[in-house]
Amino acid sequence: DIWVNKDKKNSFDEITGEITVYGHKKDAFYDYVEPTSYTDEVYSEFKTKISELYNLNRFKTRNSYQYSLDSIKEHNTERPFRFSNVSVFWLDGYEHAK
Repeated sequence: DIWVNKDKKNSFDEITGEITVYGHKKDAFYDYVEPTSYTDEVYSEFKTKISELYNLNRFKTRNSYQYSLDSIKEHNTERPFRFSNVSVFWLDGYEHAK
């Protein structure tokens, strides 16, 4: 939510700049720790997040992630499917298939 209402507007509702981020939202930038390892595998990352949400009893959010994973798998049969495979072309095809 750092970027919600980030635009500074004049009385004509024209964007004239950006609002400065203060407080705890600003701290999110300074407290960021770069990950020590990366994965490029979409399906395994979804499964990890789904398990994490299940363990936190966040079932509605878990169900949303599961639905998204199932939808991506239905559209894309490529195994493994990597984040680096996601392109504007792929996104357009996914959007038009739905």
